[in-house]
Amino acid sequence: MLKIKDNVDLEQLLKYGYESLSTCYFKDVGQVQWQWVIRIDNKTKEIKCWNFHNGKTKEPTPYIQDLIQAGLVEKVGE
Repeated sequence: MLKIKDNVDLEQLLKYGYESLSTCYFKDVGQVQWQWVIRIDNKTKEIKCWNFHNGKTKEPTPYIQDLIQAGLVEKVGE
């Protein structure tokens, strides 16, 4: 699982085009037809690529390269 590092203030995500909701930060990944977004949970900081229509998820890595390069992401568990 990928997540934002514990020492990172989630407000930093605003600089990368993320928007804030009460439970998460999110960013449209440009696939409007299916409405895929990157979703980062406020409490767990877990990163998911999530579909609004059906709740399915997919690998987020291709869509978060900017966060990885900035050193904000870590891999935990399997």
